[in-house]
Amino acid sequence: MKKEEPTNKTKLFDFHAVYGARFIEFADYLVPLAYGTGTIKESIVSRQSASVFDVSHMGQMLITGDNASSELDKLVPSNINSLELNKSCYSVLLNQDGGIIDDLIITKKINGLSLVVNAAQKAQVIDIFNEKLSSKVICKVLDNNSLISIQGPKSNEVLEKYFKEINKIKFMRGCESELDGVNVYISRSGYTGEDGFEISIPNNKVENFMESLIDNSTVNLAGFGARDVLRIEAGLCLYGQDINTNISPIEAGLGWVISKKKLNDLSFIGSTVLKNQIKSGPKMRRIGIALNDKVIPRNGSNIFNLKNKKVGFVTSGCFSPNLSRSICMGFISSSEALDQEIFLVEVRNKMFDGKIVKMPFIPHKYKK
Repeated sequence: MKKEEPTNKTKLFDFHAVYGARFIEFADYLVPLAYGTGTIKESIVSRQSASVFDVSHMGQMLITGDNASSELDKLVPSNINSLELNKSCYSVLLNQDGGIIDDLIITKKINGLSLVVNAAQKAQVIDIFNEKLSSKVICKVLDNNSLISIQGPKSNEVLEKYFKEINKIKFMRGCESELDGVNVYISRSGYTGEDGFEISIPNNKVENFMESLIDNSTVNLAGFGARDVLRIEAGLCLYGQDINTNISPIEAGLGWVISKKKLNDLSFIGSTVLKNQIKSGPKMRRIGIALNDKVIPRNGSNIFNLKNKKVGFVTSGCFSPNLSRSICMGFISSSEALDQEIFLVEVRNKMFDGKIVKMPFIPHKYKK
């Protein structure tokens, strides 16, 4: 049976086509993989100058109503009640077994809590909110807004001409602003490890904004290929590959999102399992491996110890043009991680040496 074509497109689909994008399917969306210069060039430029990404496939939501913060606080391990105005936090939505249903960005705004969730999990997250949150809390999907990400060391310089406020914004903070007569929200965040910004902007203004951005010779269009390379270099997880409902934040190295007080109080879904994992230690853990050969380990590639015993699996891998070497992330048995640092990664039925290295592979450059 022929596979159905993705049904979803962002408001910038035609814009991408005009500028020569090659499209791929991602989370039932047709999204740009790369433009004329290709993924390698786009990845390099993003770390040297500034690149703009269309990430409007992501789900944008607004939660409002009485005690919205307290209600959401029951569902995630992070302390939402203590969030300051215009401050964002990275968190996870868990099941009863401590597995990750989705990872999300939560921002405290004047009119409620703003969330950015993964495209593939949007429907499930909404269902959970409708089931778990009080009837006094309203969850609205912001379908009328696009989401644009400008990343790289010159992103601040590029956006200064549009928003004077950005010089005052630190990492994981944001502000309301105006562009071309409409309200927008700017946050200093991203998915590359570089300094950068994400801008939520009405759909009817987004194409003009993109055209204006790329008129600047400093700005390069970049697609999902470069976005994937950059986030792997930055040691960041992709939902559905590096994290899922069978992996806990403890195993994934995301324990820092968990409030110690909330864990001790067992006050969120999945807390009992996480507390036991912390006490006894997780059976597996996420690690980064740098390989000695120019191969690309893919999701599902096996990892072996030097005795040729399978001890783990790759979740994400790429050739890093900014490091000029192959890198990957994956999970291995916790006991193996303590015993040795050299492992074998299987790629196309051949074994390649790799060494566990500290992540991120490329240091983050956030403006804190």
